[in-house]
This record gives sequence, C-alpha cells and structure tokens, in this order.
Amino acid sequence: QIRFCNRDTSYNSFCNFARYSVAYNGETYPTAEHLFHASKFLPVNGDIARRIRNTKDVGEVARLADRFQARVPQEWWNNMVETMHGILLDKFLQHEDLQAALLSTGDAELVFDSVEDGFWGVDKDETGNNILGRTLERVREELR
Repeated sequence: QIRFCNRDTSYNSFCNFARYSVAYNGETYPTAEHLFHASKFLPVNGDIARRIRNTKDVGEVARLADRFQARVPQEWWNNMVETMHGILLDKFLQHEDLQAALLSTGDAELVFDSVEDGFWGVDKDETGNNILGRTLERVREELR
C-alpha cells in the first residue's frame, strides 16, 4: 500500500495540489486541482473557470468554486469521477517524471490519505471510498 498526500512526501506529487501543470483545451492550469474545479464551469461559465485557473493559492481553489456551486450543472456531478480520470490521465501523460513514478508503484494499492475527505480518499478514521487512489490505479494500468 502506498499512501499519498500526507506527511510522507515520497508520493505527494500524486496529489491534485502538487504543482504540476495540466494543459487542457488550449489553456494551462497550475495544478490538477485547478482544472478539476474549473471543469465544473466549462464551457458555459468560462469567466468563473478563468478565475479559478488564475487563483494563485491552490488552497483557495475549492472555496472559490464553492461560491458558485449553484451554477454547476447536474451533469457535471454525475460525471465527476470520469472528469477526474481524464484530468489525471492528462497530468501523468504530460509529465514523464510523474508517469515514471506512478509506474514504479507496480501493483501497489494507492491510497489518498485525507484528513476529511472520505469520498476521494481515506479519512482519519481509516474509512472512505478512496476514489482518487482507485482512479490513479486505473490511470497506472492504462499507462502500462
């Protein structure tokens, strides 16, 4: 088992907050986190997506997106795991060092070690769906 986004920095480049840009549709997003939250507003609310893309502090990205949550189409919520998959695939395809790091994990279970997010990760109580970890495992398989 490999845990990421915790105190151990060995695999923290796998985190969506990691400073690895992701090019998408002619724009470059500073992190996967920026692109994920901006995608909620593309293509209809490009002004909001642009504000998210240009946010300097990655920790502010989700809070900014939350302010406009009423404008996120239901379809986005229905497809958000597939959206995340596409973003992660792009991230790892665009950075050879990340791709090599992901492939070096072999068949290990990847666990997003989250303090409070039991959907995308495993929370402090060791419960959760670990969707981000499982999505990364899927990306790893596709890159082989």
